[in-house]
Order: sequence, then structure tokens, then C-alpha cells
Amino acid sequence: NDPVAAITKLNDQYHFLTLATYNQIKALQDEGDQQDAARVASDAYATELSSRAVDINKNLGTIEASYND
Repeated sequence: NDPVAAITKLNDQYHFLTLATYNQIKALQDEGDQQDAARVASDAYATELSSRAVDINKNLGTIEASYND
């Protein structure tokens, strides 16, 4: 219901949101476009999760990497 509040809460926990992305989400919500605001917010969060998953895989130890193979 409130994309700005939701993304702010996630950002407080994970620290991934840029000011430009936040401003875009806020502007969309202020215009009454909740759907696009939510889409931009979820895209930003999904991008961050994908980036972190790649970083985690790069930093796996020998045992973890062997297990995944």
C-alpha cells in the first residue's frame, strides 16, 4: 500500500537504495501511481539481491564451492 515506506524499511536493513531511485519511487507515489512506484521499488530490491548472491558465490570457501559443484 505504501511503496516508499516499504522500500525505506528494506533500505534501513540492507542499505542498497540510491537517492535517485528513492526520489523516483517517491515521485511516482506522490503522483498517485502506486503500481509503478511498487515496480521500481521491487526492481531495485531484486537487483540488489541478485548482486549480493553473485558476491556470495564468489566468496565461497573450498568446501562450499565443492558442495555446489
